[in-house]
Amino acid sequence: MTTPDITSVETTGSVVTPLTYETVYCTKYALSKGIFKVTGEATDDGYFSERPHKAYSLFLGRNEWHRSWDEAVADAEMRLGRKIDSLKKQIVKLNQLKLVEVDRP
Repeated sequence: MTTPDITSVETTGSVVTPLTYETVYCTKYALSKGIFKVTGEATDDGYFSERPHKAYSLFLGRNEWHRSWDEAVADAEMRLGRKIDSLKKQIVKLNQLKLVEVDRP
């Protein structure tokens, strides 16, 4: 498990509260860009937001980020298996396709 990084502070009136960020593994783009690390904060309902915000900040859903490398790899392998199954179904449909001549209206 990764330890949180304290990278900035939030001020509310005269109270200074440190913001804690953690580094997690993003699997949202595992089949195109690979698994990569992102730093930010998790919400109570399972979402993850990149912090500090950039011009194009990353926002991840519940099943798109993981705290450990092993969980991230397992998720990426599951995504790969689903994609392969989907492509096999497409190949079957294409092989069954019959081209016929039709009259244009």
